[in-house]
Amino acid sequence: MPITLAPCTAHVRRKFNDVLKGDRRNPHAAQAMKMIQDLYKIEDEASELSAEERFALRQEKARPLFDQFKKWLYQAAGREYFLFHAEPRGAKDSATLYTIIETAKANSTEPMHYLLFLFRCYRHFGSEEMPWEE
Repeated sequence: MPITLAPCTAHVRRKFNDVLKGDRRNPHAAQAMKMIQDLYKIEDEASELSAEERFALRQEKARPLFDQFKKWLYQAAGREYFLFHAEPRGAKDSATLYTIIETAKANSTEPMHYLLFLFRCYRHFGSEEMPWEE
């Protein structure tokens, strides 16, 4: 069964709000806050609805906004901030993790399940037996 991640927008919002506290003119943080506010407006609208009506409203209005927000995050925010790391080891570690996750996806394996499998192997066999140690 595939795992569906459902990030809490309050946590995402908090990070962008922290950026704005330090730099009120940050265009990326301001754009993110606007998109999150639009999602919150839909949740306000949904608060008085039944579960079925709330689901329908979210599918109709919130899902397209959330998909747009996700796409924007990867294009506008992620690309700039993932390019550079404080240290070369951080870049190597990130590349390794991304490679493992994308390899799992390419092989029709749920990445979280694959990561859990690797963690169990690591715990059982130790780092010397892991494939990336070669």
